[in-house]
Amino acid sequence: MDSTEWKILIEKATNGDKEAEDTLFGTLYRPVWRYLMRRTNDHDLTDDLTQDVFLKWHRNLAHIELQDSPLPYLFTVARNTLIDHRRKKKTISLESLHHDIPNAQDEQSQILDRESRNEIEHALLRLRPEEQLIIELSVYEHHSAKEVAHLLKKSEVSIRQIKHRALEKIKTILSHQ
Repeated sequence: MDSTEWKILIEKATNGDKEAEDTLFGTLYRPVWRYLMRRTNDHDLTDDLTQDVFLKWHRNLAHIELQDSPLPYLFTVARNTLIDHRRKKKTISLESLHHDIPNAQDEQSQILDRESRNEIEHALLRLRPEEQLIIELSVYEHHSAKEVAHLLKKSEVSIRQIKHRALEKIKTILSHQ
């Protein structure tokens, strides 16, 4: 969708058009949910946080001035909602740590895989928010540099440079661990 289509859809949704609300929700829900799921690795928590994100977004929909797609705004709200959740929650639930009971055969590979994912997540957290978002959109969401540039209102060259530097930072961080 281009910026005009987003604005029309959002305007209809703010005026109570149920079909426009459903279209917005249907289009935007999965990317936000996946973004949070990668950071929490907990389906129930991700569902709750995604619901909070869309509730906050819906409450402020009439006051938000979007230049284009609402995704960058929603990713920011999602990131802040997750930060707020982690600040409030001082203890770690055992349920969030326990996902699968590994088989004896797979135990070693699952442990290594989990450790690798944790190391990468920690490295990602050390990047600037803009770098994190670009990595998220290009690597995890499989958007092209052109699409990311369009979403973030930057040039394609700039997005490629930021992505390259961010990946180099991640390599450096991982090599020093």
